[in-house]
Amino acid sequence: CLERLNRPDEAREHFAAFKRIEGDMKRLDELLSAGVARPGDPAPRREAAAVCRRNGQTQEALRWLRGALEVAPTDKLAHAALAD
Repeated sequence: CLERLNRPDEAREHFAAFKRIEGDMKRLDELLSAGVARPGDPAPRREAAAVCRRNGQTQEALRWLRGALEVAPTDKLAHAALAD
């Protein structure tokens, strides 16, 4: 639509955001698989929380951080991310 309205700069910005979100969704799928493969490792859950937070999904990010702390209650990085 923006290209048809002769607004190519805006079109590029929106397309770049779309590609970033698309990449984030793919990464979330990978992190979900990693969490299943390594159930005691909080790292995939922390990274999933960061992806969700970057995309404005605060509640989902909190859910992922709670999951990280369930499997590793003393994980300092998860605590720090939760404090942020």
